[in-house]
Amino acid sequence: MKRFLLIMLILIGLFFVIWTFIFGNNRLIAMEIIALKYPGQLELEKKDGQIIFKELREQLELERNDSTFFTPWYLLKVISEKENVYYYFTQPSKLTNIQNNKSVELTPDTTSVLNKYHEKISQNSPFGQIKAWDEVDMLFPRMAKAKIVDLETGLSFRVQRRAGSLHADVQPLTGADTEIFKKIYQGRWSWKRRAVVLEVAGYKIAASMNGMPHGQGAIQGNNFPGHFCLHFLNTQTHSNNLDVAHQLMVWKAAGLIEDYLEGKSDKEMVEIALTALNQNDPQLVILTYLLNSNTTHLLNYMEKINGLKINSLTQGEAGNIYSVEIEWYELGSGNNYRERVDITVTKDEFRFLISPDQLVEIMVNKRKKQ
Repeated sequence: MKRFLLIMLILIGLFFVIWTFIFGNNRLIAMEIIALKYPGQLELEKKDGQIIFKELREQLELERNDSTFFTPWYLLKVISEKENVYYYFTQPSKLTNIQNNKSVELTPDTTSVLNKYHEKISQNSPFGQIKAWDEVDMLFPRMAKAKIVDLETGLSFRVQRRAGSLHADVQPLTGADTEIFKKIYQGRWSWKRRAVVLEVAGYKIAASMNGMPHGQGAIQGNNFPGHFCLHFLNTQTHSNNLDVAHQLMVWKAAGLIEDYLEGKSDKEMVEIALTALNQNDPQLVILTYLLNSNTTHLLNYMEKINGLKINSLTQGEAGNIYSVEIEWYELGSGNNYRERVDITVTKDEFRFLISPDQLVEIMVNKRKKQ
């Protein structure tokens, strides 16, 4: 009897060992990358998925040691026999588990495996890469030709760089390219900045352009009386200034505008929020102002604002209030206005936000009373 029980226990033990070996291990079924900011989904080859899956199981997930907010671009969906696990990431070297908000640092070898798919799916992205002017200057030298794609409309046209040392001075290549340029700006010349992507030398680079011909033009027959400016990360204007509106559009063209805004001070956010009105940019307004009924009034009036300038900007005795003198031209009426307004600044979890109330009072309500 004892021998029988011993044999049974051994058999039961072997059964559980075999069962655990065959069914207890969590085996990978599939692995996918999903783009979050544009349509895109890609399944990894089985062997590559296994490499990443093995490291995810072996690497220790760590608590995130920073509170920095960033906009995730991709999800890595891990489909296994036991469960589906989602990791979000911007760069493929660091994955964060959505369930517990813990991060995994991949080894360089595993990162290179994931990066193959990261690069492949990012080719569908409408956004450009952030690149400094020194690098762009070499990739897009004088007399080089390239394509510019407008981020919002998707319209594209060809250009040639003719000059520029602090940024690129470019011209449409042909009359047909100029027509597309004007179509992007609703058929009229404009100093307003637009988020664009420069496609050159196999790269897609985040940039900002204005829509006003100025200075010299040298391409015969392109119907463009001068050149226009093309700006990149931290490029300067002809007067050696860093233009806030151009920099906003560069980061927007990269799909990283939220990340850019997060690190700004309260004073900088006041300037950015007013720049958003001058650029007539609804996305920037939504990201920089508190959302209430007055935000709607501001969005409606914004279409009439042109050439808004900040003449002075000082912090009041109450630390969250800034006294600002602004000047703007009102489309339609043809009137110029100059007003001083106290703007209240608050802070949410990620960034400072501007109250639209005082601006609506002096830009909209005051106009109605006059």
